[in-house]
Amino acid sequence: MIALFVGVNATWFIALRGQQWTREAVRSLEEATNEAAHPTRRFEIPSLQPDERVLIGSVSYGKVSHDKLTLGDSDYEIDRSPEGAFYLSGEIRDRGGSNVVAQLKNSRLYVFPGLAYDFNADSSAIEVVDPESRPVLQFARDEDGLVGWIGTYQKSGEVFVCGDPCATVSEKEALPVLARQRRIFLYPGYLHPGARER
Repeated sequence: MIALFVGVNATWFIALRGQQWTREAVRSLEEATNEAAHPTRRFEIPSLQPDERVLIGSVSYGKVSHDKLTLGDSDYEIDRSPEGAFYLSGEIRDRGGSNVVAQLKNSRLYVFPGLAYDFNADSSAIEVVDPESRPVLQFARDEDGLVGWIGTYQKSGEVFVCGDPCATVSEKEALPVLARQRRIFLYPGYLHPGARER
């Protein structure tokens, strides 16, 4: 009788654990498949309230009267929702402008791996740097909203630099500006997540 009782309980325990192991294996496989299918990491640009503004270079987009503004020939767009919130979309290209290395879609940043570009972020700022660790995109919160800086290659091979004012210039003109722009974060990002340089 005791042997029968132990045998039934052992069978029940093995069946129960088998179901748990199967569920864990399926979940692990789904996560691995999902990561392989989507090899990007997502960071959101710090969110804005309707009464806040976006400052890019010397231009403030706090009170735009239309929905979209195009920045450079890579179609950086600031999209203002009916509620007044801001969303930034556009591409970040490699040197020469031939390959897209990162994308902003509705203020979510997707960085493509394997192209030596890096990124870092915390709760109030986000940054992308090129293979020489020069910033190409920065957004950081201040008391009135977001302050942005862009120094990205365009499809033409020229560089769209948001200084004072924003302009598309030759690579030769842009390189000293890119070299002077200070980084927000420490790199590589995976070793220093959220750690600030300044």
